[in-house]
Amino acid sequence: MGISQRLCEVRDREFGGSQKTMANAWECSESQLSRWMKSRTVPDAISYDFLAGKLALSVGEVHELCKAERTRREPAPSQLKVAV
Repeated sequence: MGISQRLCEVRDREFGGSQKTMANAWECSESQLSRWMKSRTVPDAISYDFLAGKLALSVGEVHELCKAERTRREPAPSQLKVAV
């Protein structure tokens, strides 16, 4: 599981599926939440404290979720092509 999935679960469970309501309650940008939830971007270390507080996780747990998200986004070494 990555951070995007965890955020979507919280949105659905605690905010009735409304991203706008979640963003307002968390006092953060709806567009930033959208990018995180759709895995367009992965939160950086600056956001870890914020997310840890909102998700009731440790900073280390947030880091691991973000790391999992980054790993899923990176192509496998076998998919990388070498220019000859």
